[in-house]
Amino acid sequence: MSFALRRTAWRLIVAMALMSLAIAGLAAGPSAELSPEAVVTAQLDALRDGDPGAAYRYASPANQAAIGSAEAFAAMLQRQYSDMLSQSAARVTLKASNDEQAQVLAELTQPDGRQSAYVFVLSRQSSGPCTGCWLTDGVFALQPTHQQPMYSI
Repeated sequence: MSFALRRTAWRLIVAMALMSLAIAGLAAGPSAELSPEAVVTAQLDALRDGDPGAAYRYASPANQAAIGSAEAFAAMLQRQYSDMLSQSAARVTLKASNDEQAQVLAELTQPDGRQSAYVFVLSRQSSGPCTGCWLTDGVFALQPTHQQPMYSI
């Protein structure tokens, strides 16, 4: 293998490693770099992957205080939001936003084709360790407005 080819291969390996670290950093928890849609996507991905604790990290301090603990959060998910745990696909769309609050629509599809939708209400934190981060204050289930799975907020 020529020197130029080895150098190109090495650069590609380093670039891929840096990209993997960046992706892992986004999945690690709240960051001021994440948009409201990215926060909801991270939460849904964590739930689908069986990691409710990772999703709980994106709950606002007020939401965490109301829930109580990561264990209580996991139990609530099983009771009220089990379709978030079993979803095979999610479409996440920002519906409303200003500098302090956002509403994100999450349309979920189950492996058998059933669909459901939720509105995630987020706020940008103004103090504490997550200053500048978007965190989830609450989640509300939407009911279909027609026979076919169509939702509105």
